[in-house]
Amino acid sequence: MSGIPQPKHFDLSSGTKNGDVVTLGRTEILTIDLGENAGIINQKKVNDFVRSHIKRLSSDYVVSASIDDEDTYKDYLLNLVYIHNAFTKIYQERAQEMFGKNFYDLDKKNKEEKEQYDAVRKGIPRAISVAESPKLISN
Repeated sequence: MSGIPQPKHFDLSSGTKNGDVVTLGRTEILTIDLGENAGIINQKKVNDFVRSHIKRLSSDYVVSASIDDEDTYKDYLLNLVYIHNAFTKIYQERAQEMFGKNFYDLDKKNKEEKEQYDAVRKGIPRAISVAESPKLISN
């Protein structure tokens, strides 16, 4: 596979685990199982996790979502949407607080609104990693 960039793999087993969060160096990784039908619960986990980083002025985080062969595509998509919605909710609230605007109404082609869009997202990356379950990789 020469010339083709390979994805970076994290060995979560080498980190410090506290519930659903694994710490590797300075980075905290929230692990989510996309196969479980836990949409709104996952959204709250992500929301709380990201907000805890916002309070600490930290963007050293990743939401690591994993899937298994047995998982349904429906559960995968549903959970992924809820994870994205957690970030969207944070961006919406910040856009209202900062500019009194709806985040998705900001026109990125308009210079002023593009700057507002960037300001809302600054320091809060939508850091989501989707991968096969470590059980599948180790087989």
